Amino acid sequence: LPAPSQVPYDTEKTGLTLSSLAQVPSVKNFSAPLPLMISLQKDSGTLNKGDTCPPANIWEWGIFESGTFGSNLTSFVHSGQVGSSGNTCVEGGDSLSWILATATAAFTSASPKDTLEETLEECMHSGNLLHSTICHLAAHILDLDERSDRTHLTTPAQLPSSFSEDELYFTDVGPCEQIPLFSLLQKGRELDVIFALDATEGNTSWPTGLALSISASHARHVGLRIPDTPTLKQFASDKNLTTRATFFGCHDVDMPAIVYIPNHEVSFPSNASFGKLQWTPEEQEAMLRNGFDQLTEDDLPECLSCLLTSRQKDNCGIVSKAENFWPREKVPQCERCFQKYCWIPDEGHNADSWESASNRVDEINTANFEGMLRSLFD
Repeated sequence: LPAPSQVPYDTEKTGLTLSSLAQVPSVKNFSAPLPLMISLQKDSGTLNKGDTCPPANIWEWGIFESGTFGSNLTSFVHSGQVGSSGNTCVEGGDSLSWILATATAAFTSASPKDTLEETLEECMHSGNLLHSTICHLAAHILDLDERSDRTHLTTPAQLPSSFSEDELYFTDVGPCEQIPLFSLLQKGRELDVIFALDATEGNTSWPTGLALSISASHARHVGLRIPDTPTLKQFASDKNLTTRATFFGCHDVDMPAIVYIPNHEVSFPSNASFGKLQWTPEEQEAMLRNGFDQLTEDDLPECLSCLLTSRQKDNCGIVSKAENFWPREKVPQCERCFQKYCWIPDEGHNADSWESASNRVDEINTANFEGMLRSLFD
């Protein structure tokens, strides 16, 4: 991490902006990771429709440029010019705090469903004053979805004239993606491998594969090439898919392979609700350690090396056909790795459709919200 003195921070005007990070030495010399944050742009017609994935655009926010690969727009602008229009130059439109708040506005993008409304209604009339107060507050937060003062920016002049919206409205991307794959799957990025880390909460507070199913089916729905992924029934029947890493697309040389790593316990029970607001230093250290242990568990580092090396062979033209995916020189440990971690779909496999997967987005939102309530009541 850069020293605080190396980060350009305007205390009087814009605060910390995304584009200002381009001046950080480790970014300038390309030794730092390149962060991409995403949010969902809704138009005026879908603004108040709650937990839906409209025919709008997933926007990505980067240090150098921000915009979308969405089919009805496909345009990027310099991040420092976001919010500027015509002769009006706006500074601070790429405020990092604003972007982070927009990209993680999980509750303002969630539409309370009947079961959740009933739970809140019962809780608000609880004889326990603390419980009643918290549920009144939660209901107020969820009601934000019915208001029109959603986070927005003036549409930049650099966007195509065919784009008719005068303002851009942004919210959490959860209704379309639970794991951010859309931006990474773009063909122009030419990625070899995508790491898909799943920390969503299922019915046991552990991932169930639903998050990957939603994101993968959305990618297919908008025409992106993505490896085959298991159905929810297959996730439920094969515990290895949710308790360790799995490689998808091992034989698909024309698209990135996906390394799926669901949150699971290696050294610490890391299925805490995201509503847990207080953490002891020991818990923080243990949680981070478990994340490290998930990526270094058993023979995974060695097997990741095999996958990365084989994908590089593909891109260099040494291996050009799917049936010749395995390295020319059969390395015994890599053979064992591929047999262990590569998921191979059965012939005629059909992944979950976007319609069936998207209808279950509320399962994750409800689990997250109920987990937050539990953490507050404990």
